[in-house]
Amino acid sequence: MRRLSKVLDISKNSHPDVFISSTYEDLVDYRAAARDAALSCKCFPVMMEYWPAMDKKAVQECMAEIDGCDIYVGLYAHRYGHCPEDSDLSITELEFDRATQKGLKRLCFLLSEQVEWPERLKETEPGKAKLDKFKTQKLSSALIWKQFIDPKDFGSLGMSVVGPICGGKMDSGEV
Repeated sequence: MRRLSKVLDISKNSHPDVFISSTYEDLVDYRAAARDAALSCKCFPVMMEYWPAMDKKAVQECMAEIDGCDIYVGLYAHRYGHCPEDSDLSITELEFDRATQKGLKRLCFLLSEQVEWPERLKETEPGKAKLDKFKTQKLSSALIWKQFIDPKDFGSLGMSVVGPICGGKMDSGEV
């Protein structure tokens, strides 16, 4: 799968590729806000919505997409996500792990605990325990840049965090 930024030969220095990771059904509007934030910051959003239908090699293709990116943006709420047949980890957690292994700048956003969330969009066991473990063990406080409350709020936060990084004005230290 070839990314449009590569087909158009967009310079990575002028238009960094941003991988947008999250569960899908519960965060559709937030993913759109993340896309819009990346575009408004002159970054190229890489997200599953624009990929063709894939077979069992979907996880491999997803990892390859991450490998070609400069920045990882993770959005997390109350769902753990789908675990492929050969893994106990969700695709969302596998994406985070790959971004970590590749040394990508990782910007993570967590839904505020104050937000009332529909029960139908909340994970049940055993996924809830896996989500809690992921949040406590991997999403350390140094990685959580902001908590968000709604898509508009996330869009503002996304631009305020992603913008300086895409512009090359990143503060020193882990993101």
